Amino acid sequence: MKENKKNNGKRSLALLISIVALFVFAGSLLAYFSDQVKGDAKITAGTLDIDGKYQLYDKDGNLLPSNTLTNFNPGDVIYVKATMKNYGTKSAWIRNGLTISGELTKITYGSPATPVVKVYEGEVKDFTQSGLTLLTFDPNGAYTSKIDKISGSVEIDGPSDEYSVVYTILFAPEAKNDAQDKAIDFTFITEALQLRNNNEGRLPTNAGWQNIETTSIKTP
Repeated sequence: MKENKKNNGKRSLALLISIVALFVFAGSLLAYFSDQVKGDAKITAGTLDIDGKYQLYDKDGNLLPSNTLTNFNPGDVIYVKATMKNYGTKSAWIRNGLTISGELTKITYGSPATPVVKVYEGEVKDFTQSGLTLLTFDPNGAYTSKIDKISGSVEIDGPSDEYSVVYTILFAPEAKNDAQDKAIDFTFITEALQLRNNNEGRLPTNAGWQNIETTSIKTP
């Protein structure tokens, strides 16, 4: 299972480790005339195997090599598209997270102070339209999406076995010279928890979200 004085995109995937266990049960019944009936059963634990990719695109839809943009200008827009698939048998609760860091995140303009880098949920083409979802980051620069469902090959509890999200990153055209030569780093993470027998997994406060095995992948 399994992006200088530049802007670097990072990506990371949070995946639950697949498990396979085997249990064999044998039972016998001895009849009065010494007939014997014997039964064997086998149960294999299901697997949860989420894998996918994160890709950066410019405003014209061109894929950015190595998920890196080296000349980000005020007024520019880039898109982050995450596509995940469950190759396991089990359905899951799934969510996506985004963390931003770097000097550019500290630059603001206007009054009240507004960050020069804005991140929207979805693929935004017209920033004057109503109903846009501008992401709010916590003091650590982190944002976590709502929890959704994804199906497995055996357990069909979600809309499909695929999950995708898109974020729009805008470098505000109001940015001034103090934003020059500053970098911003993005870390993306997708997490999944067993769905069946875990109804509380739909809640972000569920302890299971704090104990996920994580594998991170970075592109230079």
